[in-house]
Amino acid sequence: MSKSQSVMPVFSVDDFLFGHDLMDDPDQKSYFDKESNSLHLFKCQKKSVHPVCPYCGEEATRTNGWERRTCQLFPIHGFSVFLHIRQRRFKCANPHCSHYTFTLETPGFKAYQHRSDSLNIALFALSIFFSDTALSLLSRQFGLQVSRESIRNLLSHVEIKDEPDIDAIGVDDVCLKKGQTYYTVIYDAHDHHLLALLQGRDGRELTEWLKKHPKIKVVARDRASAYASAISKVLPDCAQVADRFHLLDNLLEYLHKMIQNEVPGTIFVEEDKILDHEPKKEWLPIRYDPALLDSLHYDDTPPVDENGKKILFIDKSASRNQKQYQRQAESRKKKYQKVKATRQAYFNKERPKKKDLQERFRISNATLDKYLSMSEEEVEKLLEITPYKKRDTPVNPYLNRIYKMLKDNVDPPLIFAYILH
Repeated sequence: MSKSQSVMPVFSVDDFLFGHDLMDDPDQKSYFDKESNSLHLFKCQKKSVHPVCPYCGEEATRTNGWERRTCQLFPIHGFSVFLHIRQRRFKCANPHCSHYTFTLETPGFKAYQHRSDSLNIALFALSIFFSDTALSLLSRQFGLQVSRESIRNLLSHVEIKDEPDIDAIGVDDVCLKKGQTYYTVIYDAHDHHLLALLQGRDGRELTEWLKKHPKIKVVARDRASAYASAISKVLPDCAQVADRFHLLDNLLEYLHKMIQNEVPGTIFVEEDKILDHEPKKEWLPIRYDPALLDSLHYDDTPPVDENGKKILFIDKSASRNQKQYQRQAESRKKKYQKVKATRQAYFNKERPKKKDLQERFRISNATLDKYLSMSEEEVEKLLEITPYKKRDTPVNPYLNRIYKMLKDNVDPPLIFAYILH
């Protein structure tokens, strides 16, 4: 097909999105709501020349007013999209019709639906892979407003039509809730559409279902013995076929065992040659120019800041931007404020009773005595990180040198080479 033949001309965006049944509502204008991050589109039905009653098939010649409905569409860039449709109501010309009036439905938006047909199909497809709650939370992140009850209602309205004349089926088990709720799925082997969803996977429900379908000649199944026994019991002349997945799974399992017996778990290669044993490990030191190392001069005095105050290196490898350190800093701040408030309330002119302070700040008597006996320096140290005692290592004599080099942003390999030098 040529490019000119594959391109369909579009006369307007509305015709492309909503077909030729809707037009702009002259009474309402579309708008965007910033508070709810939602786009609202207002459309109305075009005048139909021959509206036909869907209940009796009689043409309607008189209108009976308008009614408005709202349907949700696919979100755009994370924003919710709502389509407000103004539909016409008609009076049925048949006096014997069961419905006096009817509404001319819009294609793609079934009656009493809050979402478009395409959106419902997408939600139904995703509900197979996600739970109701998970899909509801995921949908909100994309701007789709749908509750888990609505998703569950979609599944409850699915109607499975059984076909007694089917001759080839596939049988497998599915899990609706991991490790807990199992079902037996039966589908048509020709076009793969669903035929039945049975409780359990022990073969009992399958046995009763097979008794109602004696025309089945071929069954594709997995390796479950319960299914094999049920099929052999009810349909002994039926051909049982192992599906391709399990055939390939069996093949890969045997190949894996063969490779394990022939190929060792660890292979050592040195200079493009396979070794029979692990090669000897050699330590290759990082080499720098001795003149560069001699040019560095760091002593063992503690590092200080611009004001001459000693810098306390507590954990040189930890990032203070991590959440756990931020939580610890917030906890220290809250304790500091609590101690300050407790001391301020006790050492004022009124001198309240300690019991009242214990109830007010929800602390014990021992904790209150501890707060009151602290000096001002001890209270201010509550905001500082507590330095823990480090275990003795060969690096301890060089810690001050390492701290000062890290403060000067020296590369760690150069620090290591300098300490060795």
